[in-house]
Amino acid sequence: MRYVFLLLAMLTLSACSYTPETLRNAYHNLGKDYARELKQMSSFTAQEQAQIDDFGMQIQQWHKQQKLPGYANTMQELATSLKTQGAIPRNQLANFMDLLEGYPHFNEAREVNLHLAELARQLREPQYAQIAAQLREDRADQEESLQALSPQKLLRQRVKAVNNFAAFVGVELTPEQLALVERHFADLPDQRTDAITTNRQWTEGLLALLEKRNQPDFPAQFARHMLDDNDARRLRQYAPATAQESRQRVLAMLEDLIASLSAGQKATLAGKLQSIADTFNGLAR
Repeated sequence: MRYVFLLLAMLTLSACSYTPETLRNAYHNLGKDYARELKQMSSFTAQEQAQIDDFGMQIQQWHKQQKLPGYANTMQELATSLKTQGAIPRNQLANFMDLLEGYPHFNEAREVNLHLAELARQLREPQYAQIAAQLREDRADQEESLQALSPQKLLRQRVKAVNNFAAFVGVELTPEQLALVERHFADLPDQRTDAITTNRQWTEGLLALLEKRNQPDFPAQFARHMLDDNDARRLRQYAPATAQESRQRVLAMLEDLIASLSAGQKATLAGKLQSIADTFNGLAR
């Protein structure tokens, strides 16, 4: 249940460059991957696994209907602005950031998450214990990884992520452009402590809810809690000023980076963004 920049991971995967087929294949597995993650959290019977698989299909269908058209529109706006203006307005970049930070937006699927709550109600005590242990182990691993990162290594990882995505869409960034990204990222607030705190609060809140899964209001409370199953959303609520500062700095970086692109780089990027928009539109039909 960790989706920070998962869309970039879905787009880039292990491929060297973007193709519509790569994106289509990754998207078609979205619900299946989520169901598989849930099934790995405990020992389930064949019937229970089938119910979780059905939930995965439901949330995939919800995403196709409720979110995919918006993804296509966002990418289309980026491509059109870059082709016609040679730049992308900040409000459109903000929409792109919303897409990245919220992806895959499963936390917003209230009706489907109510169905997941009904499945959670069926948990037996040994299954609950396994899930609690797994969630806490995963959280501890995340915390250890975050705390082990030096500021310098964190900075390098952020710059590398931007470079990898640029390469994936066929844009080779110059050393000067990478230095521009690094200068912007060097000033980003370090929110790792906040992220650790909010993740702990959310996880323990979920486990506390699951302990009371037989109460009449459990499904509604579960769906409300799942709405906060997103790192960026939790950080905005916990430390809004810091989160806003970080967001504005990233937006400034994107504006400056796009402005630094050559005509050839912009043409390549616009073409790839258009292709991604077209692919999302095709998937949404």
